[in-house]
Amino acid sequence: MINEAERLGKLQPGGTIIEATAGNTGLGLALIAAQKNYRLILVVPDKMSREKIFHLRALGATVLLTRSDVNKGHPAYYQDYARRLAEETPGAFYIDQFNNEANPLAHISHHRAGNLRPARRRYRRHRRWRRLRRHPRRAAGMVCPTLAENGVYSCRSGGIDPRRSGRDRPLRRGGIVAG
Repeated sequence: MINEAERLGKLQPGGTIIEATAGNTGLGLALIAAQKNYRLILVVPDKMSREKIFHLRALGATVLLTRSDVNKGHPAYYQDYARRLAEETPGAFYIDQFNNEANPLAHISHHRAGNLRPARRRYRRHRRWRRLRRHPRRAAGMVCPTLAENGVYSCRSGGIDPRRSGRDRPLRRGGIVAG
């Protein structure tokens, strides 16, 4: 998401990244922000573990706690607060992991199918990625169906294996092949 923002000119060198997170995205952003010399402001609900907050701060992130007992639409809701903060901060880029189109596409090109389960709904919106296949040479990678030659995967090997064609099964059309 950061690489895409840089490529599009939405994030300038030395700029500020703002994100609402309650999970591991904040840790990943903190590592990248430290490496690329960005200022990082993370808005997190107060239910996040103290250890994770300490870890984020140790990596150089500014952590702002918000209430976890409010719903979307409330000014203190962590996603709404982060969006508003990004609008008020000059030169800031709001990652918006939940609506950022670069987020699911990064998972397609860099992760195993098992990591895609939580994002299943988002992937169904992308018509060209609707039928995913494992990369024939890299079981951990995913490719667009137009780039894959074969439409089967091996349940046991995790990849395409012509010797196991009797045990292979065609990929499903309606979603992600996970597992």
